[in-house]
Amino acid sequence: MRDRQRVEELSFAAALGMWANDVILAVYRVSTSRRPTKTDIRILLDAANVVDEARQRAEDPLISSPSRRALAETESTLSAAATLAREAPGRDQKEFLRQVIATLRETATRASSVEQGRLDATIELFSRMAEAQLVESNSVLGHQRSDREAWSATTTTSTSS
Repeated sequence: MRDRQRVEELSFAAALGMWANDVILAVYRVSTSRRPTKTDIRILLDAANVVDEARQRAEDPLISSPSRRALAETESTLSAAATLAREAPGRDQKEFLRQVIATLRETATRASSVEQGRLDATIELFSRMAEAQLVESNSVLGHQRSDREAWSATTTTSTSS
């Protein structure tokens, strides 16, 4: 049972980290090519929706997420945004999230030329999310390694002759 739970935790962490990397690549591709693909647009708009859910949760922590994955995405987004807000004095977390949402949507629709500073801030948010998921994945894998080492180092005694 514990192994199944760890595999599930690892799967969630890896998937969320890969998704954050996909967002980073989509922002970069669209900002440099000027012609977003359908996949880039979908990724950017999905990311905007996730960040918007995180913003709503920051404003009302009692809002429930529809799924475990949505909760993980929201929590990861809030954690990364809080870290970035602490590192930049005067940055308001909720306003930062609103700016990221607008940046993602503008980048997806190419409604206007998005300022490089806003693109960089958006990439930084998703980079932090990806890094956090890598740490989480390594943590889950580390527990599995230490459990195996503890198990293999255990001396067994047999009562049978």
